[in-house]
Amino acid sequence: MVDRLVFHIGPHKTGTTSIQKMLYDASTSENAEFIYPFTNPNEIGQHTFAQRAGEPQDPTFKEMLSELKKANKTCVLSSEELCYLSEDALASIREAFPQADVSIIFYQRNILTLMHPWWQEKLKHGSEQSFLEFALDCLIMPQHLHLLVPNVLLDAWSKYFGRDAVQIFLFDQIPDVAAQFAADVLELDSSKSGTSVSNRSYSYVDCELIRFWNLHGFWGAGVIQSPEVHQIHSDFTELSTHFLGEFHLSYEIQEFARIEQHLLSCWRDRIKGANGNQLFTLRHKFFPYIRSDIWVTHREFAERVRMFADQRPEYSSWR
Repeated sequence: MVDRLVFHIGPHKTGTTSIQKMLYDASTSENAEFIYPFTNPNEIGQHTFAQRAGEPQDPTFKEMLSELKKANKTCVLSSEELCYLSEDALASIREAFPQADVSIIFYQRNILTLMHPWWQEKLKHGSEQSFLEFALDCLIMPQHLHLLVPNVLLDAWSKYFGRDAVQIFLFDQIPDVAAQFAADVLELDSSKSGTSVSNRSYSYVDCELIRFWNLHGFWGAGVIQSPEVHQIHSDFTELSTHFLGEFHLSYEIQEFARIEQHLLSCWRDRIKGANGNQLFTLRHKFFPYIRSDIWVTHREFAERVRMFADQRPEYSSWR
């Protein structure tokens, strides 16, 4: 039976893809020192396992647990979806491995550098919100975004696997999370962790174009990748210079300060590199954006942008 289980529970936008690529590559080598099950070249994280765990009585999930019990090496599971597991799911996993040494690996990212990438992720999946609207929602109802309530997630895992099982790393302090995970969590030679990978990041021009296409029923994240989009992008960049805005977020905002202080007061001893009264070095950040009235002022250009997507049926009616 497996004697050590490592759960890398993310969360999102903390280098998870890079870590999963390293884990998959290392696990398929001839002399792999750990097992990384339920993966393939098209799914390098255990997302299916996490989804099945959402229904603890699902026979497929029980079969997966049985497979894990057969492991004779350290077993690693990594998926951002593990963030969403219910207490029933966690209880089922603990019950299946009552004697296993369990490590819960969590990366905490500075909230100021985390929110914009998560908004971009939502845009990629069809969101029509501007970043200002998204940020305002986060400030009004921070509990509705799992990334802003890390204590809820950590409390649940520690309830079933023990507080000492939790290891929290500060993402912004780590130059290469894949190499760091290999060295610090698995005690592997970090020089063999492979090339880091990351998901694409969009400029504020990209984001407003994607949002516009989403608003009109297209898949904006697909349209922006069209080879012919260059001219649209170039013209919009020039037009947008007169419609630029900027707003400011900081730890002077009570909601953000509360997240940081709660992590320190409840989890300081489990956070690697926690020093002093502040977790995060970056305390203020300005975010550029394009005012949405650009589309009203330049109606002809707006129609041109809409028609550009309309002429590419593979990106329409996708939802």
